[in-house]
Amino acid sequence: MTDRERCLQIYHQAFGVAEEFDKAFFDYYFDNTETLIVDGEIVSMLFKIPCTIKYPECEQKAYYIYAVATDERYRGRGLMSQLINKCCNEKDALYFLKPVKESLIAFYEKVGFTCVDAVRQGLADAFVETHKNHQKLSAMCEHPKNNYILMMRGTPKKEIKKLCFKETLE
Repeated sequence: MTDRERCLQIYHQAFGVAEEFDKAFFDYYFDNTETLIVDGEIVSMLFKIPCTIKYPECEQKAYYIYAVATDERYRGRGLMSQLINKCCNEKDALYFLKPVKESLIAFYEKVGFTCVDAVRQGLADAFVETHKNHQKLSAMCEHPKNNYILMMRGTPKKEIKKLCFKETLE
């Protein structure tokens, strides 16, 4: 099994299958996959998608952490904490994610993320700029809410109480 096939297997186990979206997502972003290997097998994965945080007077390198997943046979062992700490370590970068479930907020807080309000449109302290491929993927998703919770790790160049991220994938 290739690394891509194994990551897709873990992804489907955690999030279900949406064939058209999954194929496009993996085509665009497989090179941005971070993995954790145990006994020669990929057991945890996430996507570290580059983007930019735009403030009114400056910008900052950032990554959208997406599809955080561990094979169900390996959950509860601290493996995802290891993977997040390994891949979220650039000093001047921001890392943000949208928890798939509210129950995961406590886990992400334990690995250094804090909650920030997010909007798909409207006034905000900063805006997320993504690649055109990300915008195409976002157009394939349903956008049920304009307001939602993001979690952020790192030190923003300016205070962010509300972040505009219109291309979150859900």
